[in-house]
Amino acid sequence: MGHSKKHHYVPQFILRNFATEGRTRLYVFDKQTDRVFPANVADVAAENRLYEFSLGDLTATIEPSLADFESKAASVLREVLGSNNLAGLTLYQRILLSGLVAQLLVRSPQQRSAMRHLTAELRQRISAMGTDPDLVPQLKVFDDNEEKLFTAHSLPNLMKQFIPVIAEKAWILHSVPEDETLYISDNPVAMHNERQFGLRGNLGLSVEGVEVYLPLGRRRCLGMYCHAVTSELVAAYDAYGRTDATGRQPLPPALPEEATRFFGAFKTGECSPLPKVSIQFVNSLQVWNAERYVYSGSDDFELAHEMVAKNPSLRTGPRPQAG
Repeated sequence: MGHSKKHHYVPQFILRNFATEGRTRLYVFDKQTDRVFPANVADVAAENRLYEFSLGDLTATIEPSLADFESKAASVLREVLGSNNLAGLTLYQRILLSGLVAQLLVRSPQQRSAMRHLTAELRQRISAMGTDPDLVPQLKVFDDNEEKLFTAHSLPNLMKQFIPVIAEKAWILHSVPEDETLYISDNPVAMHNERQFGLRGNLGLSVEGVEVYLPLGRRRCLGMYCHAVTSELVAAYDAYGRTDATGRQPLPPALPEEATRFFGAFKTGECSPLPKVSIQFVNSLQVWNAERYVYSGSDDFELAHEMVAKNPSLRTGPRPQAG
């Protein structure tokens, strides 16, 4: 049985949620060239035979198994977006969506580019110390086929590690008003952390304080938050409520409606609206995180243009630095 040669690293069922004209067409911003152009969903976030590799004389592919998993995840995502609520998710469904987030992390072109970059940096440092980097097996430079083999081999193991961490986080389904729209990129799982840990870095699924964002459509975004952060926020909100109940001291200003909905979403699973500043923040993470391409249902990429103009290093995706 034949399989499609075009393999998507961002599934089409997600990209269609950002598209217009019958959910088939969207706009693309190229960070390297500043070019904006329309494209068909079927033609973006994909590479020919990305998950196909050779084992001796045998040609193999993991594309069918990925497509089968995506079909199950797509069904859960349709249910979530249809109900605008996370409360009805079963444990199995939450695990499926966690697996989708994990796959999007591992399968992106940015991850492959980052791995090549780090290997090259480490080889250069080892060589500068007077040692042949080819003598270090972990610093082997992969060819294209070996890189695909590595992805196929590591994907199941990484998913086993990532899924429990993602599923355990505090999830919120965020909404965006009709006059706003969200970006998505070729590396759509974006992380942010207000806490700093020095040379260790502060971005990672298990790092304390990390916030993880995955846009699900033009007006929906899944936020996955570290419990250390959410516990502090909920405790502060509850303390505010207790102050209101005692009547023994002057009340602080009333909390904005968005804040009330945000805290309520932790307990009810209902949508929490993102204020305009937060929409811009989530979109900026997509621009920063993208390896090259940012996608939208609108051709308005003013934020993306401004970001790469001010910081040319953003024309590629983030790169790890060897300490």
